[in-house]
Amino acid sequence: MVFADISPCVHADTIFRCVKIISVHDGDTFKAEIPNTHPFFSSSLIRLNGIDAPEITSKTPCEKSKAETAKAQLEAMLKTATRIDLYNIQKDKYFRIRADVYADGKNVSEIILKKHLARPYHGEAKVYYNWCKAQGGST
Repeated sequence: MVFADISPCVHADTIFRCVKIISVHDGDTFKAEIPNTHPFFSSSLIRLNGIDAPEITSKTPCEKSKAETAKAQLEAMLKTATRIDLYNIQKDKYFRIRADVYADGKNVSEIILKKHLARPYHGEAKVYYNWCKAQGGST
């Protein structure tokens, strides 16, 4: 989904507008500054809603490579965006912010999924997933 939020950088109940990227952890998690909020949010971990990407800490070379590719894609989208907004913000089970993330009006999770760098995930219990077998690659 693409839409242009031309609202001023004013937050709402479940929306943080105009967040500033600090760093990217992996293909579904990044750190951001959320301006004009309590200092608690000065450096917040954000988890992309609706996806699960390979773990950057994997010991499997193929999965680690896929994780690095997903991280690089997320980093490229976020660091080149002129505006990043978080919608439907919630707290996840690890006390991170879980949100629908939009970079320049584009749903970041949808892009990552279309590029086959993540799988759909909605908070259910995780079971082992072989990223290399499922998406082509050697284990």
